[in-house]
Amino acid sequence: MNEPTIHFPNNLFDSATVEGTCISSMDKSLGVVILSANEPITNDTIVSVFSLDYDSLQDVYNVDKELEHFRFFDYANAKQFINHLPHMSAIDLMRAMNLSVPQS
Repeated sequence: MNEPTIHFPNNLFDSATVEGTCISSMDKSLGVVILSANEPITNDTIVSVFSLDYDSLQDVYNVDKELEHFRFFDYANAKQFINHLPHMSAIDLMRAMNLSVPQS
């Protein structure tokens, strides 16, 4: 399957990297985009998950809103989470959402 076309709001993600997209195999109108960015003060990696709104007339996805973000001490751990995210159960995801608090 080809990567979907995604329209991002102007300048909103200038410092972020698109790590991937997940489109529902059951409903093409449901999807998320996963972004990562470096937090300049702590040097943590922030992984953000945004919902996508499908425009069937133009066959593109528009970034809708941030669903959740996760903080990691380093990119290696963030990347491991990103790779696991599409395969997580709902329970795993809820647990990760509750563990994603600023770490000192």
